[in-house]
Amino acid sequence: TYISIDSSHSPKIATMMSASIPGLGQIYNDIKKPEGFKSRLWWKLPLIYGGIGASIYFVIQNQKSYTFYRNERLDLQNDIGSLYSISGYSDDQLKSITDQYSKWRDLSIFAVLGVYLINIVDANVSGNLLHFDSSNDLSIMLQPKVFYLKQSSSIGASLSFHFKNKGIRNDYLPNNF
Repeated sequence: TYISIDSSHSPKIATMMSASIPGLGQIYNDIKKPEGFKSRLWWKLPLIYGGIGASIYFVIQNQKSYTFYRNERLDLQNDIGSLYSISGYSDDQLKSITDQYSKWRDLSIFAVLGVYLINIVDANVSGNLLHFDSSNDLSIMLQPKVFYLKQSSSIGASLSFHFKNKGIRNDYLPNNF
């Protein structure tokens, strides 16, 4: 028996769908998966949206804190007679705090982009490996072997991997495959 490969599935479409709307490529791959394959969609979508949502939350919170302490520093600099701000920080401390929140905001932006790119790469890789056999029908054999070299022989070991090919019949393979 052999399972025919779905020719209507395209990893390129999955990649473009995931680039347009995060998670859409994973949904496309799940819809186009062959019969009998387990769905991996249930754990990927929460990770994608949770990662993007958490990163955006930290971008917003770090921007708010940066703006608050920057404005407080500007107020302190405009008030000539005062040495400390309303929150009790000096000018140098406020500069350090604003720099720290600025760095955290920038890292949060990179986190959003990182999760978005991982989403796109996952859709592409999952689309390309959609018909890959990941069953338990993979085996390895280690056997003794005698190697013959010109006038002498030596003893060694032979390692063989056996894969069950579910998707392609042998008569459809090219001669050099």
